[in-house]
Amino acid sequence: MGGGLGATSLAHRIIYYNIIMRYLALFLSISILLLEGCKENVISSDNEKNIYPLKVGNQWIYSQWLYGLGDTITIDNTSTLNGKIGYHFSGVWTYTFENFNLYYDNSKLYGFNTWDSVATELLDENILETLPAETVSVPAGTFYTYKFTWGNKHIYTYWISRGVGVVKVMRNGMVTELINFTLN
Repeated sequence: MGGGLGATSLAHRIIYYNIIMRYLALFLSISILLLEGCKENVISSDNEKNIYPLKVGNQWIYSQWLYGLGDTITIDNTSTLNGKIGYHFSGVWTYTFENFNLYYDNSKLYGFNTWDSVATELLDENILETLPAETVSVPAGTFYTYKFTWGNKHIYTYWISRGVGVVKVMRNGMVTELINFTLN
């Protein structure tokens, strides 16, 4: 009689163990699916690290620049130069350092135009921490920015924010500010 109770008890334990393992596997599967589904809403670490979040469909709208007109720039497609994929910006090139196509190679931002045969290094983002930092409030929000001056023919002062891009620009005393932006 004692052997029969032990066998029944062992059988119950095995059944109980199998049920627990199935629920645990189901719970883990659902957890993984939920975590994977949430990833789309988070800006990737590359976007947080780099100044410009380069993705087709991203758009920035700026306040008036000339003649009371607002400026809109949009990444509308990609183009390739010497094997590097550049993200093409339509709109005014003031905000993209006078280049219509931008790409990153590690921490360096490069730009080129359709007529170029070589890309130009525009900014090594490793130096950002050495630039003056300011918190800037514009219609699109308040941003932690790095301030720097850039240009050849025209001299611009830029306030740039990681993961957003250009927040504010000044040229010859004229200021334009980011009104709104959409990141995909």
